[in-house]
Amino acid sequence: MPKVFLSYRRSDASAIAGRIFDRLVVYYGREAVFMDVDNIPIGTDFRKHIGGFLHQCDILLAIVGTKWLVADDSGAPRLLDTDDPVRNELKTALQIGVPIIPVLVDGARMPSAGDLPDDLREFAVRNAAEVASGRDFDAHTERLIRSIDRILMEGGKEPRVDDFTVRIRPTTVQNSPRHNAIKNDKPRTRSWIKYLFRNLVAPVILVILAHYLVVVKLNLNYNYLRAATIFIPLCAGFLLFWYERQGPGAALVLGAAVGGMSVIAMLLIVGLTAKVPIVPATLLDWQESAEYFVGIALSMLMGNVIASLFLKSKLQFWQGPGGTRKAK
Repeated sequence: MPKVFLSYRRSDASAIAGRIFDRLVVYYGREAVFMDVDNIPIGTDFRKHIGGFLHQCDILLAIVGTKWLVADDSGAPRLLDTDDPVRNELKTALQIGVPIIPVLVDGARMPSAGDLPDDLREFAVRNAAEVASGRDFDAHTERLIRSIDRILMEGGKEPRVDDFTVRIRPTTVQNSPRHNAIKNDKPRTRSWIKYLFRNLVAPVILVILAHYLVVVKLNLNYNYLRAATIFIPLCAGFLLFWYERQGPGAALVLGAAVGGMSVIAMLLIVGLTAKVPIVPATLLDWQESAEYFVGIALSMLMGNVIASLFLKSKLQFWQGPGGTRKAK
């Protein structure tokens, strides 16, 4: 399992550091990402604790905001303080050779060598990644994860990701089992078939089955069908995020596909069993079909959003309040 350490200042970039942490946890797993040392037991030398953890780390992300250099009330650079936690984290990582990626957030710039203490000047020449908190956050964090993957694999570490994610990512580990699987077209094909069956075919089959039971077999109230066309895609959208880590965009596309295929199938079933025209003949029939289509698509999107919010709240619970240490 890879080990990723996030170094940041609370007074500088706490919010976006938390968002980056959440995204890394989703990709690598909770135990693979270390964001803070608040859980250090009281009385423990946090410098030694950090040193011990960094010796186990594979990469350090240094979150650099606009107040990273000047972060205290007096305006003095915190990095000049020999007891500054961020300085000690970077210093230790440089000394033991842990790869470092500076992450510039919200328009921050890389510090020059003259802005840094002598033992941190090597940090100024590291190639930095940029992450914005606005609309580009997803694209920037995706690019950051690809950079982390590349560094991990160059060091002989294989990222802990699910099979589907591995198959759609361009980076591979030479001679690894997953790399060999990616080169083989059959495993890739099987992966896509499984993905489409779980997230497209299965929901459509369940909606069609519910329609057949409610309308044809049992002749129940149509409200049962409407409930089924909300509940089934809602669960599908939830599982799409929970197991595939696919976001709202994929949920909306798949939801539209599920809705379209389900509506067409329902029209066919009604047309063949009731001996009526398959294509809606009245404006009211077209409106009802459109309502089913939109309801299914939006329900799948909503299920996906609920899953992402649930996971985020779960991650916040896992982090929990910790002990005390010198403020970052």
